[in-house]
Amino acid sequence: MGAPFSEAANNHSEGGEDDDDQVSKPPSTRTAAEESLSTYLSLVTQYLSVFMIDNATFLAERCVAQHPSNLDARYMLALCYFRSGSFRRALVTLDQSFQPTQAMRFLASQAALQLKEYARAEEVLLKDCRMKYLTSREQQQYGGGNASIDQMDDWIVQTTPCPLPNGAAGLALLANICRKSNRRERAIRYYKLSLQLDPFLWTSFQALCELGVATDYSAAEAFGVLQPMAASQNGGGVEQYNQSGAWQTSKTPLQTIETPAGAIGGTVLRSRFETPGLTPISVNHSMMQMHPPETPQQSHPYSGSMPPPMSNTMVLRRAREVAARQYYPPSPETPLTHVTRNMRYLRGLGPPSEQSAMPLTTPRVDHSTVGSMQRHLFMSASSENWSTQPPPTATNMAITNTNVQSAVASHHDDADKPAPATTAASPAVSAILELLATLGAAYQKLCQYQCREAIAILQTAPMNQQVTGWVLHQQGRAFSEMNDFANAQRCLELMVSKDPGRLQGLEILSTVYWQLKKEVELAYLSQQVVDWDRLSPEAWCVVGNCFSLQKDHESALAFFKRSLQLNPDYTYTHTLSGYEYMANEDFDKAIACFRQALRIDERHYNAWYGLGAIYHRQEKYDLAEFHFEKAVAINPSSSVLRCNLGIAQHSNGKSYQALETLAGAFQLDPRNPQARFQRATIYSSLMRYEEALAELKKVCDAAPREATIHFAMGKVLKRLGRPEQAMKCFLTAMDLDPKDNQMIKSAMDKLDEVDVDEETIAGF
Repeated sequence: MGAPFSEAANNHSEGGEDDDDQVSKPPSTRTAAEESLSTYLSLVTQYLSVFMIDNATFLAERCVAQHPSNLDARYMLALCYFRSGSFRRALVTLDQSFQPTQAMRFLASQAALQLKEYARAEEVLLKDCRMKYLTSREQQQYGGGNASIDQMDDWIVQTTPCPLPNGAAGLALLANICRKSNRRERAIRYYKLSLQLDPFLWTSFQALCELGVATDYSAAEAFGVLQPMAASQNGGGVEQYNQSGAWQTSKTPLQTIETPAGAIGGTVLRSRFETPGLTPISVNHSMMQMHPPETPQQSHPYSGSMPPPMSNTMVLRRAREVAARQYYPPSPETPLTHVTRNMRYLRGLGPPSEQSAMPLTTPRVDHSTVGSMQRHLFMSASSENWSTQPPPTATNMAITNTNVQSAVASHHDDADKPAPATTAASPAVSAILELLATLGAAYQKLCQYQCREAIAILQTAPMNQQVTGWVLHQQGRAFSEMNDFANAQRCLELMVSKDPGRLQGLEILSTVYWQLKKEVELAYLSQQVVDWDRLSPEAWCVVGNCFSLQKDHESALAFFKRSLQLNPDYTYTHTLSGYEYMANEDFDKAIACFRQALRIDERHYNAWYGLGAIYHRQEKYDLAEFHFEKAVAINPSSSVLRCNLGIAQHSNGKSYQALETLAGAFQLDPRNPQARFQRATIYSSLMRYEEALAELKKVCDAAPREATIHFAMGKVLKRLGRPEQAMKCFLTAMDLDPKDNQMIKSAMDKLDEVDVDEETIAGF
């Protein structure tokens, strides 16, 4: 049997001299076994292309039974199993190969990753690469400037052809394996290396953002364009955006402290830090606008003082190579032409080695193979089709030979020259890279929880991109992180209308409905999403939120468990389950859920917050402060998280440090009265009653109908020796909240008594 086609493609990149021997034979010279194999593989390929997976699998099984030693047949069978979701069968099929090809190693690693066998996935992917590296180190034959490379990672990206299966895609797969096995630093390195080889790998950049890489690696660097406008760096455009009134949030004064939950969606969860006796007041949402007024600074993603965006030469060259299908070798099921057989794929970043720079030998052409030069073993042709080929002539052979040589030679010559200023593909490639840089900058800001900047950048994208499901999803997530639930609802509902059937983002929409107490809308969304796909974890997460709004915590937990059965790594559902267990006072199970969420994603700040809330309720203030600090370190722009950290610090005896933390929380969100109220609590405990009274007056201006504020002011005024004013405040509190008459009357009866170890006005 002939060599597998994945190996054939790799041999071309290594400059072998047997390229002409790999040309398919015409039917007249094929054996019966070769003709049978060609027909089988052609049929399997066709049925895979029309998504008839079962039919393709059946024929592939027949092919392997008839040709058990052929690697192409075994690869196609494993591919059928993989596409049908039978990852174990695909892996077993590939393991039965004595000398697996690069394509087979890549597919086996993918299957092992799906089965969560991370060590096996890494071993399969790197086994051949490690052997080549050790051989190269021993022989010290790197060629060019590669002799000083000591690390295998650098050797991989510098070597041509890339020794890792599928080059950049293989590095991205290796990064996914490291990320799943909690090797964050290795995952970050491999993601960056994959982007160096293939600038179009958006998923690698997305993973880097989710891993928290921001300060030393920007979207502009990754995609080779200039830095976006100052709006992404708190420039003038953002300041005008902030002052436009679009950032009015739907937060009610002194509401139950709630924090966004879910690193995947920025949705909001319930907490048990409550201020008793406070009656929420309605908030006027008419001032909230989804889009701010257009400003000159926001009309383009790049500031007017900066030159038009230009792609970095190296990045543009790599991108053009990928776009022209000159980087990744054809997959084994893809028919090869004579030119693609002689193409050298998987180019590295370093200078070409002697072997890779070797000129290709001129293919031998004879009368028996000229007509079949464009054919592949997978393409089975009838004798009638072959008879229609024109007879070979000396002129035809010369033209064919010259075309092949010139095409291959020009490919290698171009790789060693700078990218031309203008080419046919250059404008389109540059435009795509600029779009990826804009969206990447916004996503990076969002993953750093700089939501205002993220929204400002997203609004500079082309209008046809702004109405896509992905962009609307990110805008809705950003608004929900800012507790602007009205605008988050608008964005996410528009996402549903523009992209029907999209499941990503619906978990955020369900929590937005939960926060706004929209039971009818949440119930309708639950029914709709289950009809769309009842096998998706998002569907049952939405249903669980629906029952949680009805205070049916047991049913909510049952649906959350169903969501985790479909995807055990769904971090958001683990966090939701933890909060439901908190509502049931089952703290041990809640802690287990939060810890499991952190095992999956250590940057999931909502799980850190949940653990801090539990430990605070258990009066383990050291642990509570530690976990709140972790949450604030991940999301430093959250006023709610800082407020809770200040509360924990005060409970832990660090009152002055708590005052500074709460001051920072108020600066982040001046409309958050909880920070001022807690500062008043601390001032009262420190017997600084005048400062406490000043803070309470400011809180009262923001929430004049909150009974707890008037009650707290009465207690402070009593300590200041103003009984008449204190009585007035107590009477106002009684009118606003008659259900607490007994507590207020008791305070009124003690107006003339001296306070002895009186409780502070802590608002828990």
